Amino acid sequence: PLGHRVPILKATSIMPAPLFSLIIPVYNVALYIQECLESCFTQSLISPEEYEVIVIDDGSKDESISLAQPIIARHSNARIIHQENRGLSEARNAGFRVATGRYVWFIDSDDFITPGILKQLKTFLEEANNPDVVSLSSRLFGEGYIRTLELHPKFTEPMSGLELLDTEQQIIPVHHYLYKRNFLLSNQLTFYPRIYHEDEEFSPRALYFAREVAFFQGVAYHYRQRPNSIMHSVNLKRPRDLTIIVQRLLAFSKDHPSEGLNRVIARLLLSTIVLYREMKCTREPIAFLRKVKKNKALVRLLSQHPDKRFRHLSWALRVLPPTLSWHTYLLYNRFTKERD
Repeated sequence: PLGHRVPILKATSIMPAPLFSLIIPVYNVALYIQECLESCFTQSLISPEEYEVIVIDDGSKDESISLAQPIIARHSNARIIHQENRGLSEARNAGFRVATGRYVWFIDSDDFITPGILKQLKTFLEEANNPDVVSLSSRLFGEGYIRTLELHPKFTEPMSGLELLDTEQQIIPVHHYLYKRNFLLSNQLTFYPRIYHEDEEFSPRALYFAREVAFFQGVAYHYRQRPNSIMHSVNLKRPRDLTIIVQRLLAFSKDHPSEGLNRVIARLLLSTIVLYREMKCTREPIAFLRKVKKNKALVRLLSQHPDKRFRHLSWALRVLPPTLSWHTYLLYNRFTKERD
């Protein structure tokens, strides 16, 4: 009608997606969470719009979240997600679902990252050939223990993830890697829920699919060693979950054959056996060996192991039932230890 004014629509600018998504699950880490978060925001020479910090409250019962919230509130590029306690894997998956960065970095909330490292990584990526994965270096510390772990110091040129698996020099913890978000999405790579040692299940699959892994030599990550952590605990859940991981990787390897992957599985197999032995279990390791016995490639890898006790186990698996294989391994292990 006459005189009706058509509203003028103002052009809105669409913010570009950030380069980095830092995904930080939080559960009962009141002693460390402030240091972790402050390190993520001590990033000079890179604008806040170029990275986002996603904190996942995994049902934390201590003061972690009340300590984290004031820090998060000061930064427009940070947010927090609350959920019931579901474990580290599902907390990471929840953070990944809402991430928008080109690359994601899974950071443990009791660790921290190097000040200014995001600018260095941005420069590195600008010069790299759009790698699916970037391997990082880290510094291990805790209880007076400080040393720099330079990952893959011999590797300066990019290689495929399969080639890296074949070198047997890959590092398993996911905080040692930047992952391209679209790479994880296109290969449907997520963390298996409610298990310990979840990185052991995730990292080999991620490396298998990676067309290119680039190597960043500078120390990017500071990895706290805690004597009361899961990695240092004696808990029957550890070998049980390693059993699940071995079985899942065995199933994966049927459709994705790789000698490097087989060696990773063999290493996990040995770790599982050692944990069961230390916990004096019987039925569960026998059931585990029954499944291992069916995989000739794994039995062959055991036969090539430098430790003669595992070579003996390989022999037993080839000629004896799993029950006798386990008991002869235990006897041989005790005999060898006493003789040594």
